[in-house]
Amino acid sequence: MSEGIEQVQSAPEPHQVIQQRIASEPGDRASLLKILALCQVPRPTAEVYTTVQGYAEMAVSIHTPQILVCWLLECGALRPIGEPGENEMLETTEAGRCEVESQNCGQLLRQLLEREPEYRREFLEVLELCVSPRTRSEVEDALESHAPADRPPVLVSFYLDALEHAGGIEWNHKWQTTEVAKHLLREMQTDSNPFIDGGNCDQSTRA
Repeated sequence: MSEGIEQVQSAPEPHQVIQQRIASEPGDRASLLKILALCQVPRPTAEVYTTVQGYAEMAVSIHTPQILVCWLLECGALRPIGEPGENEMLETTEAGRCEVESQNCGQLLRQLLEREPEYRREFLEVLELCVSPRTRSEVEDALESHAPADRPPVLVSFYLDALEHAGGIEWNHKWQTTEVAKHLLREMQTDSNPFIDGGNCDQSTRA
């Protein structure tokens, strides 16, 4: 019995399930978040599919809008409203809304910079560099040009993967800094300690 109770207590929270699902699809992260933002006001399912197909990110995605919506339904970020068919609508759940707010204020990115302080300088350098879209080799060359001599070499994929999962950069033919990350960089220019709040989101930090 105690084993069963322990399993229930260790079950992830709804927002954690959503966060993990989005993080597992970094190539479609931007589109998934846009869908959640779009459906904060209930939308006809057919309209959502059409709108999502027009997103710039979909030009490089291997998945259809229907698949993206299916993922969000399965993880509890979206819910259907009304009868299945022409009258069905999609609405972002409360947990889905929380994830949108969390992403919009750069919470995951802040947490990454706090969790990996020894690589903070390189993470910020990549964010600054990719304000203008860059290829992988351009990022790699920039980091290697002044890599710390007292530290083992770190593959550029470490920085790119970590920043992509945290919502700091996205791939659209080249790596580019997200609007959330740009906002965070601007914030850092006027805040001597932008991570002191541990990533809490308030109205002043939302994109």
